[in-house]
Amino acid sequence: MNKMAKKFKYSIEDMKSALADINNKILSLDKAAAQYGIPKSTLSMKLSGKTPPNRKMSPSSFLTVEEENKIKSWVLNNAKLGFPLRTDDVKDSVQKWMKLFLKRNPEIGKRNTEVISKATAAVTEDKIRNWFQELDSYLVSEGSRDVLNDATRIF
Repeated sequence: MNKMAKKFKYSIEDMKSALADINNKILSLDKAAAQYGIPKSTLSMKLSGKTPPNRKMSPSSFLTVEEENKIKSWVLNNAKLGFPLRTDDVKDSVQKWMKLFLKRNPEIGKRNTEVISKATAAVTEDKIRNWFQELDSYLVSEGSRDVLNDATRIF
C-alpha cells in the first residue's frame, strides 16, 4: 500500500475561526481540531506563533496568484474556443519561454552548462565553510540576513 502524505482540506477562514474559538475559550484545542478538521499539532503551532495563522504547510508557488490566474484563464479560454490544452501543451509553452529567456540572458545559460570537474565536485569541510561564509555575506549585502532567524522558513 502506497503511503502518501495526508492532505488536509481546510480553509484559512476555518483556521481563523478555530483559533478565535480557542482564544475566546469557546472550544478546547481538541474540539476545535475535530470541528474544523485541522490537525491539533497545526493549531498548536499557530497558537504558539511558530507559524503564521494564514500560512498552510505546503510548498509555496513560484508564480504569483495573478500569474496563476492568467495561465488558468488562458487554458479555460482555449477550451472554450474548442482548443483544449493538454498538460504537454502547457509544458511546451514553458519550455519555449525558457529557451527564449536563456537566449535573452546568455550569462545564465553559460553557468548552467559548465562541466563540473572532479576537483570542483569534491566536497571538503573548507569548501562547505566557505560556501556558508559566502551565503552570509550575500544575505548581509541584500539586507536579508534575518531570514535565517525566521522559524517559518524551516522546511
